[in-house]
Amino acid sequence: MISPGGPVRNLDGQVIKDSSGDIGFPGYDGMTGVNSLAYTLDMQTHGIPVTFTYLSDLHDNFDGCAFGPGQAGSTRQLREENAAFGTFFARLAAHGITKANTLFVFTSDEGDHFVGSAPTPAGCNGVTVPCHYSKVGEVDGNLTGLLAAQGITTPFDVGADSAPAIYSHGQPGRTDPAVRALERAAAGLTGDDLASGQTQRLTSYLADPVELNILHMVTGDPNRTPTLVMFGNDNFWLSSGPAGCGTSCFSEPKGGDAWNHGTTSPQINTTWLAMAGPGVAHLGVDNSLWSDHSDTHPTMMALLGAAFGGRTLNVAAARTLIRAGDRLLGEAAALGA
Repeated sequence: MISPGGPVRNLDGQVIKDSSGDIGFPGYDGMTGVNSLAYTLDMQTHGIPVTFTYLSDLHDNFDGCAFGPGQAGSTRQLREENAAFGTFFARLAAHGITKANTLFVFTSDEGDHFVGSAPTPAGCNGVTVPCHYSKVGEVDGNLTGLLAAQGITTPFDVGADSAPAIYSHGQPGRTDPAVRALERAAAGLTGDDLASGQTQRLTSYLADPVELNILHMVTGDPNRTPTLVMFGNDNFWLSSGPAGCGTSCFSEPKGGDAWNHGTTSPQINTTWLAMAGPGVAHLGVDNSLWSDHSDTHPTMMALLGAAFGGRTLNVAAARTLIRAGDRLLGEAAALGA
């Protein structure tokens, strides 16, 4: 039991509740620092040595719609999260839990791409000069209508996304003429980017089941394998809809989502990783170190002295994330790290 005195309270001393006022888990968008770190603090101080903490993204307004980069509300939330982390670390330290004896790992599962107008005034940075936007919101596209306009009549379902998965009814093979026609039509789609006022290409890449298998996107259930995945333009969110779009297949709902992920884009595919704790070298920011999430686990296991498989992170042959002189450095080197 991590809260023997009653319901879990957040770092401000308030009982954690969801958006309906019910006591307990506050929901996906309610895991702000003051709530989420309170759960972690309680677990760490009640005998649970390994914890995982999820934090809601900061670019969405905790009380409503999305922010653009550097908007005053976004900067305010950043300050609130910084304060929550300060309280969290101070209370951990009061229980003897510090980076001297505990490994801390921070990362993002993915990056997000902002969709909206250009910020004003020019040169705003969100710190000393707040940014403003005339438009904030991803561009929604009706993929069913767009493909129907290209002559596609084969029925299909869409897993809505900036990289939508398309499931042709009956699961025809990848070389079926109807599938090939669908792929050719999808490859040539263009769309009205209502955020910028430009017409843009919608498709960056297409992946059929062969490539999806290479990308580890095929499961043991063949019914879940899409006919193809369309890795789309990161300004658009594509979904199913009526076969006839009327005057436009695109809209930009006010107050909706404005941060896309899931497709291929440097802002989405580039993330960050930070570690602090016993055996971790203090290297600061190092953009030369390439890593992926699969590299994080073996590095953690090596630092913790546990058995592990895989390669640990390294910057270069002479500079490793694991501090020189540590007994674990030899284990990492033996794996070719």
